[in-house]
Amino acid sequence: KPSIYEFSAKAPGMDIVFGFTIAEKDGVTTVTSYETITGRGVRIFKSRYGQEGLDQEHREWVKAIKAKLENK
Repeated sequence: KPSIYEFSAKAPGMDIVFGFTIAEKDGVTTVTSYETITGRGVRIFKSRYGQEGLDQEHREWVKAIKAKLENK
């Protein structure tokens, strides 16, 4: 059964929900991450960080979770 971790946050003009689903099957752990940002501040946030910046942030989260799960 997968573990689901979901968090919410507020920033000026934005509501943010982000989470992870962690599942293990046949000795392989799979992590799926997601994030939704809604509100009038989204356009400014995205223009400041760009899609690549947001994607990089997700890659770093997944790398950190992987290291934690592997006890590194």
